[in-house]
Amino acid sequence: MVSQRKLNGKLRELAQYMVERRGKFISREQILTDVFGMKPGSESRTIDTHIQWLRGCLGESEEIMSFRSQVRTGYILAQNPGGEI
Repeated sequence: MVSQRKLNGKLRELAQYMVERRGKFISREQILTDVFGMKPGSESRTIDTHIQWLRGCLGESEEIMSFRSQVRTGYILAQNPGGEI
């Protein structure tokens, strides 16, 4: 079950972006460029903060899907073993 927290603005954009690319690794740089409009090479904790908020929104749904990270490299929205959508 997804949290009742509303997905607004960039949080909604990031969620949609990750869902459209679920199962694929996406670099931090690509997310910063595509979702946040930052220049390649930008350093920011913005992504980490937004992913943390999205993880909170997933709540019980983390049994099905979860955000996995590769430190300082990027993220993937992956289906967990045994998780059915």
